[in-house]
Formats: sequence, structure tokens, C-alpha cells
Amino acid sequence: MDMANAKKDMANAKNMRVLILDDDLVNMRTISNLLKRNFGFKEVATSTNINTVLKSVRDTDSLYDLIICNLYMANMDGREFVASLSENGYGGQIMLIKGGGAGYAAEAEEMARECGLKVAATINKPATLYKFQEVFG
Repeated sequence: MDMANAKKDMANAKNMRVLILDDDLVNMRTISNLLKRNFGFKEVATSTNINTVLKSVRDTDSLYDLIICNLYMANMDGREFVASLSENGYGGQIMLIKGGGAGYAAEAEEMARECGLKVAATINKPATLYKFQEVFG
């Protein structure tokens, strides 16, 4: 990922509507707090339910400008979620959070791009201020 382009795309991040999708409540809350406290995001929603997120994407075309999702979840893996986002017409950006091997994340990022999705960044767990500063500047 070219971080210079990600920072450019995220220039108006504070006005973005963000959704964090993660089955790890601690990680989800950590990311939400980082975005609100350190970067001034005003609208940060959270969900642990993939199907609810996909339904909202399908029913409301531009509800979220950025979806941050964990690649490793119990109900559906990140690649399936990425494909489903594309199939449901999501037009915003995505950020992939990974806790495992680099190959899987690279595969998911490449697949997202091939599906026409805009990948803002891929970062490793644990979520830290430094890692998000790399993206949001």
C-alpha cells in the first residue's frame, strides 16, 4: 500500500462515516477510541455482525465512507467479506486489519482491488496509535 496515497485519500477523515467490523470486542473498542480521541472522527459505528453490515451496505448505498474490518472472523473470513462488499455495491474505502500471515492479507487486498474496492490500508494487529498515524497522518 502506498501510504502517501492513503494519507491523501484520508485528508477529510474527520468528516468520514466509519464502521469497524470485528468479532474481537477489545480490538474494536480500541480502534474506535483511537479514531475518536486521536484523529477527531465524529461518526464511528461498530459491529460484530457481518450480515448486519452487508445488509446496511445493500440497503443504504453510501452509509459508510470507510469500513475497517478484521480479516479473521469466526462467521466469514475477510476475503469472503470483501467479495460480498463488492457484490453489494459498496463504493467507499476499506481498511483491512490482520493478525496472521502476510500472504493471506496480500491476497485479500489484491482481491479487493480486483473487485473494484478502494483499499485505504492494511495494518497488523494489535491496533496502535502509531499504525493509524501512518494511515491518517
